[in-house]
Amino acid sequence: MQGLQDAPDMRPIPILTLLLSCSGCSSFATHATQSAAPRPPVADPGFPHGYRRWPTADSVVDEAGGEVRHLYRSPDVGPNNKGRFPDGAVLVKEHVVPAEDDVVVRIDVRRRLPRGTFDGWEYESFDPATRKRLQIDGDDCAMCHQAAPADGTFAGF
Repeated sequence: MQGLQDAPDMRPIPILTLLLSCSGCSSFATHATQSAAPRPPVADPGFPHGYRRWPTADSVVDEAGGEVRHLYRSPDVGPNNKGRFPDGAVLVKEHVVPAEDDVVVRIDVRRRLPRGTFDGWEYESFDPATRKRLQIDGDDCAMCHQAAPADGTFAGF
């Protein structure tokens, strides 16, 4: 039987060589991670991704409030011939402050649901920077939208 020291290909690898080769890999991986572009914030599941590519209505200028509101609707569902939206419709309103370089300060979302609390609608608001849901009172939204001429909607789509 032949001993380990006599085996031709069984030379021990110096520990220092092994450590240096591993540290080079981790240094490369760290550099690659640091140079990657920052990722957008993780959005709330209810955030309407891609809404800026949806059909739009005319923007509304609120001079008293100092903002412009851009309005969007989900592309797959529009109002019927009576002006009512079907279940699944999503409407988005961006609140933009022109005096601050058109900064979007809030995103409001209305969803038509089979069991929506407010005449079939549910209301949500999101922080545009974090895409996280804000605490709002849907009663306030519903009271204002009751005055709208078509299915609680002030804008024509």
